Amino acid sequence: MEQWLQFPPTKGLVILLVFVALFALERLFPVAQWLGGLGRLAKNLALASFNFIASPLIVIPLSAWAASHSLNWHPLWWSGRFGLGLDLLLLDLWIYWWHRA
Repeated sequence: MEQWLQFPPTKGLVILLVFVALFALERLFPVAQWLGGLGRLAKNLALASFNFIASPLIVIPLSAWAASHSLNWHPLWWSGRFGLGLDLLLLDLWIYWWHRA
């Protein structure tokens, strides 16, 4: 199964399909609707709780997998747990500024 993911256009297609599927699901089942009449704070707390649970289960293993299959663009000292932590920190910083923009 991993072999067909080695070709970059296939990876892009998979990412695009997942994005489209998640976008469609959000349109069909909006978070505000299934949380009912709760206020903004309650909605944000529910989403933060989900992220708190999903991060160690999904984001960190996925980031570790991606780091182990990288193109070796990083220097040698940027490897292992330190490199993973630095990558996650830079990713969070990028997402923060992207969100701000």
